[in-house]
Amino acid sequence: MSQSQPRQNFHEESEAGINRQINMELYASYTYQSMALYFDRDDVALPGFHKFFKHSSDEEREHAEKLMKYQNKRGGRIVLQDIKKPDRDEWGTGLDAMQIALQLEKSVNQSLLDLHKLADGHRDAQALYFDRDDVALPGFHKFFKHSSDEEREHAEKLMKYQNKRGGRIVLQDIKKPDRDEWGTGLDAMQIALQLEKSVNQSLLDLHKLADGHRDAQMCDFIESEFLEEQVNAIKEISDHVTQLKRVGAGLGEYEYDKQLQS
Repeated sequence: MSQSQPRQNFHEESEAGINRQINMELYASYTYQSMALYFDRDDVALPGFHKFFKHSSDEEREHAEKLMKYQNKRGGRIVLQDIKKPDRDEWGTGLDAMQIALQLEKSVNQSLLDLHKLADGHRDAQALYFDRDDVALPGFHKFFKHSSDEEREHAEKLMKYQNKRGGRIVLQDIKKPDRDEWGTGLDAMQIALQLEKSVNQSLLDLHKLADGHRDAQMCDFIESEFLEEQVNAIKEISDHVTQLKRVGAGLGEYEYDKQLQS
């Protein structure tokens, strides 16, 4: 791992503390998302609670993103962990869910207080000023941020569809990415291409399963909401890979990054 240039008065314990807090915020977001979709179920049908917990999920995810941007800004390195699935799939009444949410918020708050105490102990008070920053290649940052948001929207569509059809959402642990360092823009695009192909194959397998059970509605849902978009994404990233090979690393990659910013 290369030495960070902007790093100054940023203790390794503070860096590790931020990584732990990132995981805590992502876990909270995942839990609130589970709650939101539970209250959207046909046998629960409480849209107000759904809206509340959906907003809470989005807010916790934004907190995690602020922390990740801050980690980069201070010259730290983001090290993600597996995100544990929520402790349950059934959340009971609105009161039950709110009580669980209260305990979760207290846990998140205590974790932030611990992080503040750690930072203060190392004279690193900036650890709570989570201002956004530009990364060295902001165009690639923008591209992959958009891709991440898009995939999350896909997951939410599938969860909403599961509720609409009367199915039950059962979440699993989210495995952390295979790496923390992504190399050059070309390296990252090549990995993204394989990821999009894997997602596309999974959707094709799901479509085949639905077709085998003569579920025309599910087939139509997959075709209209996902398949064409996946083909377009694979073509777009393939073009990026070809063009990045052509321009090369260094200055070529820098100029290409400018195109991605527009």
